[in-house]
Amino acid sequence: MRLLKIISLSITTLFLCQPLLAQERVWRVGIHAGTGYYQLYNKNDWNADPLTIYPVKSQPTNWTIGATTTYTWGVHWGLSSGLLISNNKQEFRALTSPLVPDPNESYSIKNEFNYLKLPLIFHFSTDNQAKHQFRFSTGIQTSFLMNYTERFLQTGTGFRSESETRNKKVTGITPNNGNATYNEFLYNRLLIGSFAELSYCFKTSENWLLAFGIRGEYDFTNAENHDARVVENGLLKWVSSLKRAVDNNIADRPKTLNRSVGFFLSASIPVDIH
Repeated sequence: MRLLKIISLSITTLFLCQPLLAQERVWRVGIHAGTGYYQLYNKNDWNADPLTIYPVKSQPTNWTIGATTTYTWGVHWGLSSGLLISNNKQEFRALTSPLVPDPNESYSIKNEFNYLKLPLIFHFSTDNQAKHQFRFSTGIQTSFLMNYTERFLQTGTGFRSESETRNKKVTGITPNNGNATYNEFLYNRLLIGSFAELSYCFKTSENWLLAFGIRGEYDFTNAENHDARVVENGLLKWVSSLKRAVDNNIADRPKTLNRSVGFFLSASIPVDIH
């Protein structure tokens, strides 16, 4: 009787697990490209008096391209990662003050960041095997800052002051702007953030999977490196800069966060199906 129960339980278990064992599992490799609207967001900067500093955006302000690998199993589930290169630009420009007699007086600050990103993505699809499917994806992302550029320009009638900061070095382009060196990057090299995607996927007869969707990203960690000092005088960069001064107390400055939203296209092909 005991043997019969064991045999019956085994058959029942096998019957229940058969659909899971029969589920298709697929490895894919592909490419990803996207563009969208980017913000280097700091509460103080974005809510400042526009005569002091005014955020001006141009479209598109970022682009991303890279390679991905994806593993899907069953009807709904998937997991993927990859390496993405991301270029992000942000411009701040002060409005001309009506109190200033010189209509040509203005200044602007342009920031550009190049990141290498490593995402870990969890997918939920309406049907991994269907020709038409909708997919929701979310996950965490590590971003490594490869290089950073800031361009400063101030002009007036008969006056021009221009400089460029690249990573740890500021170079005066005009004679009245001198050179300087910082002991560290002005922005943190390693960031952790999250993202979400909503996409429509189409599977071709050759088993290519094409996806088009919306992607939003948000970094949790502070983009600014508040420990960066001017080598020549030991002063902290983030209490002496034009748009960033907060009563000379860096502890009162809110976090600066990278965030973006935009569209993406991706294409992938299976390398292993079982």
